[in-house]
Amino acid sequence: MDFELYPTVTLRSRSFNVLVAPREMLIQALNKNQNLQRYKVLYVTGNYSSILSKLDRNLTALEIRRGFTVFQLMTVLEEARHSLVIVEHDPILYDDAVEMVEYVSHALSDASKEAAVLLYSPAVDPFLEDLIKMPIGCSISTKGRGLRPGWSPRRFRRRNAIRLRWRHSHELAVPSMAA
Repeated sequence: MDFELYPTVTLRSRSFNVLVAPREMLIQALNKNQNLQRYKVLYVTGNYSSILSKLDRNLTALEIRRGFTVFQLMTVLEEARHSLVIVEHDPILYDDAVEMVEYVSHALSDASKEAAVLLYSPAVDPFLEDLIKMPIGCSISTKGRGLRPGWSPRRFRRRNAIRLRWRHSHELAVPSMAA
């Protein structure tokens, strides 16, 4: 089962995906995508969300959960029984729990065994880099602005010796890298 989130971003079921894109892109994708109404979608956010207040109130298929701590985030991921899980990255969660990044990464990877998991961030930060260098089966997509100068998924993977393998032979259709 494929989830077309945006015309250039398609998610496969049972896959872990990372999307670094402008907020407006995700807001538009969620507000205008009527196909998401057919599935059970879980939107997970941390202490602060820049997306929730801009979502259309008619989006009824979206269940929203907050993880105010790393432990709450991991519990939400463990209890998720949805077709699509969207996690809005909140770097503030890791300020006091830097050592927990690896465990959250594994929790995201474990959740992707039963659902399509999308980790969204408007920009790359050190915690996001740590989250995506751990799991095998993570697909990285970047679109638009918000990236650090000189950062690219290819350079990141090469620098950290990451070998991305697709879980259950699923792929992610990635948008173009043009800014």
